[in-house]
Amino acid sequence: MVFPDQKPKTVPNLVKFILHYANFTLQVDVAVNTCADECVTRNRELILKRIEELKTSIAQLSRRGQMIALQTPKDETQKSLLETSRRGIIRARNVKSFKLRKAQILSSYLQSNWKQLDKQMIYEYIQSSLGL
Repeated sequence: MVFPDQKPKTVPNLVKFILHYANFTLQVDVAVNTCADECVTRNRELILKRIEELKTSIAQLSRRGQMIALQTPKDETQKSLLETSRRGIIRARNVKSFKLRKAQILSSYLQSNWKQLDKQMIYEYIQSSLGL
């Protein structure tokens, strides 16, 4: 990945860029090592907001899928287009459901006294919860 030219090359922007493309283990490692109590509270609020956004988005996708399922195709072309749309909606819903699950796991960690756990325990919990 190449850092975008239009963004200023500041430390916060570089760190965000690296963490965006980092694997989940590194993201958790950085969170455990750098997050103070205020940071934990702020991140939990952001995660709870994201959880609600994902739930809303999943519900909207489910409604769209139901609307498509109720349509009667007029010909084979329309049938094919409806089926392609339905599959796209299912894929998008599955991706958002996975992100929702990940956000819920992180929220539960931030809610509990996770700083007293060691990193290996955190990795094992997240991996077992995600079924990795």
